[in-house]
Amino acid sequence: GNGNGNGNGNGNGNGNGNGNNDGGNNDGGNGNGNGHNWHDRGSRGANSHRSNTDAPIMDINSLRSSQFNIDIPSELLRIVHDHDWRTPTSPIVVNGTFDYPVTINGLGYPLGGMSNTLESQEVVADQPTSINFVLYDYRTISHFTLYMNLHDLDIHYFNSDTFIRFDNGNLQVTDPNNWLSNVTVTQETDETYSFKTNVNFLVTFNDTMGSTNMVVRTWNSASSSMLAHMINAITVIPAANATTVTNSTLSVVPAPDAGTSEAEKLQTIRMWAGFDSETATDAELLEALGLSQDGEIPSWVKSNLGRMVALGYITIDEFVMAVSYLIDE
Repeated sequence: GNGNGNGNGNGNGNGNGNGNNDGGNNDGGNGNGNGHNWHDRGSRGANSHRSNTDAPIMDINSLRSSQFNIDIPSELLRIVHDHDWRTPTSPIVVNGTFDYPVTINGLGYPLGGMSNTLESQEVVADQPTSINFVLYDYRTISHFTLYMNLHDLDIHYFNSDTFIRFDNGNLQVTDPNNWLSNVTVTQETDETYSFKTNVNFLVTFNDTMGSTNMVVRTWNSASSSMLAHMINAITVIPAANATTVTNSTLSVVPAPDAGTSEAEKLQTIRMWAGFDSETATDAELLEALGLSQDGEIPSWVKSNLGRMVALGYITIDEFVMAVSYLIDE
């Protein structure tokens, strides 16, 4: 692949298959397009945005101008109207029917473009962190990689040494520093909109990585690719500090109900997630898990975390911890 950029960070580039793009390994995705890699200072231009108009969509401004018939709340349209990647995007408690481009532990970020600075969310080492992405594409999402351990203004995915790759259902974790102790990825097509895909990462961090940028690289079955940057996305803190963090979505996990056995909990989860002939409501699930019944469980949890525990991909304890974070707000 070849990439050319000018001094103001705008450039044209094309990436082709498994070629090298200005020293960085381009591990897939064909397409020609315009780059807007804003701090390249002329060194690189290729693959810094969507490779063409047939590439997956993730940010709200692209969704608004697309052919996909999705109702976007007017308040979010107002927020992203004058998008500036340098202005930190504040998280919003997820409610209603709109799924945010990226949701971290139940807090959604209304991304206005493919480069964004986020108000960093603190996540706790040794406890599962849920990171959910929503993509729109009429084709199948065949590849998705989440790059981390990138700091300051470094958004070049080829500088990352810690990344999670999900390729046609195959999971590969590259983690030479042993930052990650457990990783589960699920990808599901929305039940209502066949062009909408949720990619959920349930990640447990081993240690305090500190603040890290996240870079997403994805392409569809036609190899049309998209690259998105989230500056300052998360900050991993020690578990010992979890109960003293201010402005955090984290909380102490309530003790489970001693009167409910593990088998009964699993049965209730299966009923709630649709893996049994009988059904269970959100309130019945929360009661069985010993959690507050006043909370609201985000809709995507049932199709992601519920499925994972029902199929044995994660433990009941991990499910309880994740759900308790998500309903806390």
